[in-house]
Amino acid sequence: MRKRSLFGALAVVFLFGGIGAGFLRELRKDLPPLARLERIEPPIKTLFFTANGDTLAEIYEYNRALVPLDRIPRPLVEAVLAVEDRRFYRHWGIDLRAILRAVVRNAEAGRVVQGASTITQQLARNLFTHEEKGWMAQTYNRKIREALLALEIEKRYTKDEILEMYLNQIYLGNRSYGVEAAARAYFGKPVSELDLAECALLAGIIKNPRDYSPSRDPEAARGRRAVVLGVLVKQGVASEAAADSAANRPIVLAPAAERRYQAGYFVEYLRRFVEESFPEEEYLLRGLRVHTTLDTRMQRIAEDAVEEHLASIEKMRGYAETRARYLRREPRDEPPDYIQGALVALEPETGRILAMVGGRSFAESNWNRAVQAPRQPGSAFKPFVYLAALQNGYRASDLILDSPVVLPQADGTQWRPGNYHRDYSGLVTLRTALAKSINLPAVKLVLAIGPEKAAAAAWALGITSTIDPVPALALGSEEVNLLEITKAYSVFRNGGILVEPTGIDRIEDRNGAVLYASEREAREAIPAPLAALMTNLLESVVNEGTAASIRKQGWKGPVAGKTGTYDDYTNAWFIGFTPEVVAGVWVGFEMKRNMGSGMSGDVAALPIWTRFATAVSDPTQEEGFPLPRTGLEFRTACTESGFLASPHCPRAREEIYLAGTAPETVCHLHGRAVPASFVDFGGGR
Repeated sequence: MRKRSLFGALAVVFLFGGIGAGFLRELRKDLPPLARLERIEPPIKTLFFTANGDTLAEIYEYNRALVPLDRIPRPLVEAVLAVEDRRFYRHWGIDLRAILRAVVRNAEAGRVVQGASTITQQLARNLFTHEEKGWMAQTYNRKIREALLALEIEKRYTKDEILEMYLNQIYLGNRSYGVEAAARAYFGKPVSELDLAECALLAGIIKNPRDYSPSRDPEAARGRRAVVLGVLVKQGVASEAAADSAANRPIVLAPAAERRYQAGYFVEYLRRFVEESFPEEEYLLRGLRVHTTLDTRMQRIAEDAVEEHLASIEKMRGYAETRARYLRREPRDEPPDYIQGALVALEPETGRILAMVGGRSFAESNWNRAVQAPRQPGSAFKPFVYLAALQNGYRASDLILDSPVVLPQADGTQWRPGNYHRDYSGLVTLRTALAKSINLPAVKLVLAIGPEKAAAAAWALGITSTIDPVPALALGSEEVNLLEITKAYSVFRNGGILVEPTGIDRIEDRNGAVLYASEREAREAIPAPLAALMTNLLESVVNEGTAASIRKQGWKGPVAGKTGTYDDYTNAWFIGFTPEVVAGVWVGFEMKRNMGSGMSGDVAALPIWTRFATAVSDPTQEEGFPLPRTGLEFRTACTESGFLASPHCPRAREEIYLAGTAPETVCHLHGRAVPASFVDFGGGR
């Protein structure tokens, strides 16, 4: 330690003795450009913008507001000078007396116990953005550079100008940069209104913003305040009576400021990405400009659709806890327990996130249910089961028997899955079973092809959550989040192409230089003909199945999707798409519990989706979803036998088949013997 002190003394000799001229010339080469003294750029906020150019949010680490010196209370100025640089107006940037005193004190103590940086040197320190290697470089080379730069600052600015810059730049904890921002953060008022106790407290923080922050350690802050007040008395700046009165004042802090911004769930989702992608200095201090994919109009429509429908459910169901009751409660010290909802909308070709609603109020609960809350999707998982069946030789017109199934479990119990309406339909086509969301045919398909293949189909479409390949996954027992299942459905609309969702177009620095530009991450997940066939099957859900209310509300254009309801009405879903947009909706309580009898996907979630999609798409367009030019065959099939329809078949429909899979046999059912060509438990075609 005494060796360090010797190095310090030598540095002083080099600096002031004139014998280290060459050494000093080398150090001067690495000084920041003097032009920076003319334009000192303080840390500024990172801004998030919508795709429309509207400001979404301002994110910052050190809040800053510049004030002139004449608006800073004299007690605060005097307190800062007293504890940081009492000879500020008498030295010329460096204080030889303080340096020598520090060298002696540190040598006597055998360690560094006192510093000697002037306010001008501290200001100069903010201009260094690089680090040097080695103990000597980190300590004494840097100190010498600071001293040289301090001399330049003193030549260019008056003392008052230097002091004003310092008071507007110094870090005071609590994300506050400068005395004005700190006054508002700690005391909820401008710096011009601070009293002696508050001025002494702020001045005391400078030495160690972390340990002396009143927000973090009020007792340490109170003790440091007393030290500052004692120095003011010793220097004749404050009377003993005034100092004693200030020292006995309790520290009263303003409530922590609540950050509010539009589309809070979406901003927070992106903030984490930006925070992980950029160094803290870039993200929090250098004023990034984050241009997002959010559509302002769609976001507003999505938020209104979620809130208004859930409010109507609360009124209709008479829940004990509603959002209206929660807002009337004071204090609101418990998290909300009212019914929640989420919505995600994607542009299918690009994966751009157009809207994201993670709950009814980000201010009341910032848990993002669109990405952070995996839930059982219920029947919304069934399209992956049917996709796997089509990949393994089944056809939309094949028959399957809707009848009871009993499966023994490893623990000796039996699993007896049932249908939503607790009845059975007998022989049904795969198309009808999916459209009507009949449970038992889906279970039988999983048993026939193997649950591993159903899980693999989901993974191929971009589901990243863990899926246990068990028969119950046919009924959506495995948890997924809303964003990933919406992404998976987009593959059907997108001709088999999986495009990873993105919420950012580009990120620029404060001068407009592009630091990050998103690239479309796409791959073929399934062949285009298979995607078109799945889209056609999901259109049947809307045309004749559980989502038929969309048509009843006047929607004439192409639309496809699937409802989902999990056991005991704990989760309600609808994932659907139009030619323009893919959107998913989830509804349920935070803690999984029954929403009430009949609260299925078509009741709780579908109306939100319909309102949103009607407003952002054209429900009157007649042109359907695009079909690939090859890979599909169109035939008229008998819905009672699954074979090609004859003139005698009472029920027939045009069916779509993958090329080479269409039936070659004409229906013999009507007037002839019944062919044994339907799927039963564990069977095949």
